[in-house]
Amino acid sequence: MPLASRKKSELQRTMEGSVSEGVAFGLMVALGETSFPAFVLAAGLGEIASGLVVTLPLLAGATLQLFSSRFLPLMGSYRRWVVTFTLLQGISLSPLIYFAFNGGLTLTTMFTCAILYWGAGMLAGPCWNTWITSIVPTRIQTHFFARRTRGMQIASLIGFLVGGFALRYLPNGSIATAAFAPLFAGALLARGF
Repeated sequence: MPLASRKKSELQRTMEGSVSEGVAFGLMVALGETSFPAFVLAAGLGEIASGLVVTLPLLAGATLQLFSSRFLPLMGSYRRWVVTFTLLQGISLSPLIYFAFNGGLTLTTMFTCAILYWGAGMLAGPCWNTWITSIVPTRIQTHFFARRTRGMQIASLIGFLVGGFALRYLPNGSIATAAFAPLFAGALLARGF
């Protein structure tokens, strides 16, 4: 196979993989982070905590993002940086799965998980943007990003519907938060993808 054809084929696989990853990201957002406030309410931590869990961790993540350019050289590559922080983002959902099944969620645990979730995601974002725009040729970036965003939005809509259905119809058992466990597990699997 000629070198040009091989490069085109490799680029096509990379772009398809990125679109698939975008779909998984949309599912993670819809199943995971959008469930945080309702999870806090179901755990009995109160309305104020429910509001703060979607604001203060975002502020912490945005603050961490300010320092990402200083630490990127320590990782050596965009790929290593992005993979590390997306893995951390996924791992931050693990304790939430545990507490959804077993109860006993504390405000400190929830805030720690939420800060890790948004901080890791925000640290990965700018490097991912730089990395993907260095891979996808400029002349096809508009089409590529439009296609990827469309997939993300459709996946988010499906995730919202699945999440709403799960919270409405899954039996909660003796622990009011149990219906959140499959949502957080689905978000973790999507981020792992």
